[in-house]
Amino acid sequence: MRLWAKRGALAPVPGSKPTQIEHDSLRRTGRALRELRAKGQDHEWLEAILSYIKDIGDRSNPSVRRGLRDLAEGKLQPA
Repeated sequence: MRLWAKRGALAPVPGSKPTQIEHDSLRRTGRALRELRAKGQDHEWLEAILSYIKDIGDRSNPSVRRGLRDLAEGKLQPA
């Protein structure tokens, strides 16, 4: 759980001791794992799912959302 939280696949509840995981991130990850099991035990597929889940989390960050909006509006140039 800690490794997945470190990788961004699971979102810890801020300030919780011991660490607790936010329900929505646990549900998303559980759904992704069920899909993975249906497709077989493919390590590359698992890595892709973890990256996708992290991307979803990153895109929910307000500063990232503003940056993507500014990029779409032509206010920023891609790096």
